[in-house]
Amino acid sequence: EAQDKVAEPAKNLRDQGVSIHSIGVRDAKNSELLEIAGDWVRVHPIRDFDALQSLETTIQSQLCKGKIDCRTQVADIIFLVDCSSSITDDQFKSMLEFMQSLVNEVEVGPDRVRFGVITFSDDPKMNFILKQYSTKTEVRGAISTIVQTMGTTYTAKSLEFSMRYFDEVHGGRRAEGVPQILMVITDGEATDGVSLPEKSKQVRESGINIYGIGVKEANRKELEIMTGDTEKVFYADDFDALKALKGKILNALCIQTKPACATKKADLVVLVDGSDSISRSNFELIRQFMLNLVTKFTIDLNIYRIGMAQFSSNPRKEFHLNEHKNEAEVIKAIQGVKQLREGSMLGKGLEFMNSFFTASSGSRIDEYVPQNLVVITDGDSDDDAERAAQRLRNKNVRIFVVGIGSVGEHKMGLINIAGSPKRFFVTDFEALDNIRSAIFEEICHGEQGKK
Repeated sequence: EAQDKVAEPAKNLRDQGVSIHSIGVRDAKNSELLEIAGDWVRVHPIRDFDALQSLETTIQSQLCKGKIDCRTQVADIIFLVDCSSSITDDQFKSMLEFMQSLVNEVEVGPDRVRFGVITFSDDPKMNFILKQYSTKTEVRGAISTIVQTMGTTYTAKSLEFSMRYFDEVHGGRRAEGVPQILMVITDGEATDGVSLPEKSKQVRESGINIYGIGVKEANRKELEIMTGDTEKVFYADDFDALKALKGKILNALCIQTKPACATKKADLVVLVDGSDSISRSNFELIRQFMLNLVTKFTIDLNIYRIGMAQFSSNPRKEFHLNEHKNEAEVIKAIQGVKQLREGSMLGKGLEFMNSFFTASSGSRIDEYVPQNLVVITDGDSDDDAERAAQRLRNKNVRIFVVGIGSVGEHKMGLINIAGSPKRFFVTDFEALDNIRSAIFEEICHGEQGKK
């Protein structure tokens, strides 16, 4: 324990943009480590000095953030572009130049990134489909010839229209596990805004990721409704500022256009705390975190399989690894989960997990495909969970523990469940999304299946 006060000088450092990681060995005080780091995700308590080396992968992942080279990525991207009368000729030209600048930054090709463009005002219009052009020069040239149609802003109608152009007939590669992205660029409110929640949800549930780029008078709330994720919303004060967004959008796209995992295929089960110590609103935040996490992977029965269970007084199967074959089905299943709201028997829940990691439940454990379990809990358990966790680890199941809130006295128990530094702590439920990328990197670039 420090002999002086640490909170204020640590905060001063963080306010200057310094990210602090605190490693506590043996008798270090967890509350003090938190005061230094400012967030549980950067607090690393270990039992003794011999365990220091085991932190290497965790800290490397958090420091490096797994920066991905966009040029190695694969994606289907369609621009959905506002052509309404509120946009001047010069402003529309700025939008076209912005699209061209994004195209210029990625590797375009039949086996890499494919582009299409839909414009919309009173009605949507397909300008070119995903399989029409196969080089940057062709795509940029096609964008330069797009003509503004004028009219009002029927965004919801255009979202629905866009769905068909991601299918295989038009060059979409959903069946191959390729991420599909709809990039909406608009400057105003939707004329059919009342239909926006329903149509946006339909698009996302079909497995298409929506990114919203708002300019000038664009409605931020509508952009958030469309995307379903504030991290996928970008805003420019005017059309000249659009190009300044390019870096942020490319960074988000690099994370979304994901396939370059070291682990080409894996099984991932999420075990969620559904006890009555978690409020309904916080359970909804857990649900959103799960959706944001699993959709970072390419979900397909031949690539990444996803399963889910919930524990409370008793565990409950939500869906096995072989029940849902694509992202849209997994999203729908997670959205349909009802909280149990009883006691908190994590040990019983972990014991139940043994049935998930079997061939009959869709696990590819016998094929030496990596097996992963993510446990999300507020730390309060009414039974012994450590022995059940050890039995899972003996089967080569990698356990990742997400502890939320003031886990306090339960923290070391959660660390022992993970059996290594594969644990992540956040101060509250709203901070869950801060650790999404770190968990993704651990699973995506972690150990391979053992023979």
